[in-house]
Parts: sequence; structure tokens; C-alpha cells
Amino acid sequence: MDVHKGDQIFENYGQPNYIYFLYHGFILTDNAHDCVLFNDIKILRTDPVAQNVPSMWAKLNSAGFYSINPTFCMNNDKSVDRLKSFIRVKYDVSSSSSSFHGNLINVENVVRSIIGARLVRLDSIKGRSEQSESSRMNSKKNMMLQQVENEHEILTSLWNRI
Repeated sequence: MDVHKGDQIFENYGQPNYIYFLYHGFILTDNAHDCVLFNDIKILRTDPVAQNVPSMWAKLNSAGFYSINPTFCMNNDKSVDRLKSFIRVKYDVSSSSSSFHGNLINVENVVRSIIGARLVRLDSIKGRSEQSESSRMNSKKNMMLQQVENEHEILTSLWNRI
């Protein structure tokens, strides 16, 4: 392929908006690849599955995980199912609901609490932004607020389908 000075070049934007905002300072509207990044869900030493390390790794690998701190790009039912699989391993439960140290662990409720906590944070950001004068904000802040709104819409949709 010959490219000459002044030729138009196209790029395939196949990344989620958090990547574009973080590394390039912009977001795309109607981004089919958009998702909400969760990178703080991990197995702790105190988690039930961590009490037997070889078994933990076997369960993680069997569920398709190769880290005790995987990342989750949440945007559809498949991504929710992947998170549920990790939660089952983390709490060492084999079904949607199971008992752990006398407490009932409901995987769907754990996922709801993870998504719900993020929604609360996003609502807080939205609330603070509404208090400031939008016209005085620079374009980066407006873009960040649009990303917050996009993530809120994605998570609300997932929340409603769990």
C-alpha cells in the first residue's frame, strides 16, 4: 500500500472509550466496543479459595482465569457471566447460591453489589458536576462527564438484567 503526503489515513477504533480517554484525550459516541473497566476485583488471602493454593489455581484455570486479579470489561451478559464465574471461584461456591462460614453467598447479589457500588460513585461524580457551571468547564472535563454518563448507562442496563 502506497501512502503519499496528504493522503487520508483511516484507523479502526476497536477499543473501549476508557482507553481513548486515558491515552488520547477523546471518546467516541456510539462506540460498539465501549465497556466499564473493573480492575479491582481480586482473590485475597482471606478468601475461602485461597486457603488451598494449588486447588485455587486449578479452579481459576478451569474457569478461564490466569490471575487472582483479572480485569473485567463489563458491557453485556457474557461479561456479567464471566464476573459471576470469578465470584464463584473467589467464594469457593459451585452454584448461584451457597453457604460460606454460615453465610449465604448469592453470586447474583455479589455482582449486583459490585455494579451498584460503581453506580453510586458515578452518581456522586454526576451530582458534583451538576453543581458546577457546565459552560465554564473545559472540553476535557465535559468529555470525562460524558464518559461517566456512558458508563452509568452501561451499568444500569447490566444491573436491570441481573
